Amino acid sequence: MRIEFSIGILLRKCLFVIAILYFFVLIYQVIYGENGALMKERLLKKIALAQNTLSQLRKVRLEKQQKTKLLRSDSLDVDLLEEQARLLFGLHLKGEKQILYPMKKQPDNH
Repeated sequence: MRIEFSIGILLRKCLFVIAILYFFVLIYQVIYGENGALMKERLLKKIALAQNTLSQLRKVRLEKQQKTKLLRSDSLDVDLLEEQARLLFGLHLKGEKQILYPMKKQPDNH
């Protein structure tokens, strides 16, 4: 009977130690684990960064859509396009004469 009593006490102590260790492992997992509090903070930062990048890319996409919309044939004035190309690149046809007026300098407001 005395041996059984000792084994019962030893068994209870071992179970208590195992329970305490399990508790500490559980707490560790809650803080540092794959789904823990620290990982949640990292994921929230990554999500915020990705959302910021997404909004910037959407803005760029909208700007490019506006530019391409202006290049459609129904909204494009060929004469104005030709005039701008001639001014920018100094192009002219044979026999044409160009009269260039000096532009007024605009004051710098910087």
